[in-house]
Amino acid sequence: MQLAIAVVYLVAEDGGALLDLHLNQIAENTQVPYTIYAGVNRLLPQFRDVLTARSEVKICECQPTDLRGGEEHSHYLTQLVRMAVEDGATHVAILHTDSFPVRKGWATELATKLEDGYVLAGILLREDYDELCPCTACIFFPREFYTTYGPVPSLAEQPRDERKYRAFRRQRDRAEESCEAYGYLLYAHELPWYKLLRSNAVNDHYIIAGIYDDMIFHLSAAVRQDKRFRADSWHPDRSAHRKLLHRIACALLPSHVREAIPAWVHRLWDPQAARRGDINRSDLEQIKARLLADPQGYITYLRTGNDTGEPARQ
Repeated sequence: MQLAIAVVYLVAEDGGALLDLHLNQIAENTQVPYTIYAGVNRLLPQFRDVLTARSEVKICECQPTDLRGGEEHSHYLTQLVRMAVEDGATHVAILHTDSFPVRKGWATELATKLEDGYVLAGILLREDYDELCPCTACIFFPREFYTTYGPVPSLAEQPRDERKYRAFRRQRDRAEESCEAYGYLLYAHELPWYKLLRSNAVNDHYIIAGIYDDMIFHLSAAVRQDKRFRADSWHPDRSAHRKLLHRIACALLPSHVREAIPAWVHRLWDPQAARRGDINRSDLEQIKARLLADPQGYITYLRTGNDTGEPARQ
């Protein structure tokens, strides 16, 4: 196996410790030859230096874009995966800056699972009400997937005028995300894929700090400013009529219209949902602090329930 790991590196100013943990966990748990294809277009100089100093990292200058959010991530990711395949990688793994393997032999194990007829393996965020798309916090596939069904168009290149794509988007019922580039390809070709589901023995949060298939950790929302999740709309502290109104709004308003609504309007219309974003931000900071203070202890706690300290509030 010649493994390529594609990562779009967007790191917050205080994200150096998390970046080091991500790189060290990959090195510790990956037992096959690998190269990290690092998208660095908007990476701060001090973190570019960290990556440049690592022999396993290939710095990749991608074609720039003015896109932001999921479209930007997908734009760079499409180029990184293409570079990896062109360089002869036998397998490609996609990770986020805040995701990494937590068990030795993860790549070999995922490759073995694909022998059962799956075209790829990926995290499925069922806890965030997704049933269609592999999350780009971990997607793993052999080069044959790419050469047979690829290249995978970026999110901005999706066939938005086609009936099948519109049907796919109606089922998604959320803002567009970079995972949809892979999700739609699987949907359009009706391809089977292996789903890495949340396997935490304990949860400090319903989304943040997930372990998947007992092999991949994903902190979640470490870089993006908006700390709200889709599952917040169905959180127990949200009233039943607000949940119903949310469903109606999602059904009637296209995603680009919902995304254009200013934050202050959201706060006036649904203060409960706005508070969930603030609570998530606080929980994320507590969980991240605990993770960085004792990475192996905290990961063991999530995987086994062997407690090493007080969890963040629910």
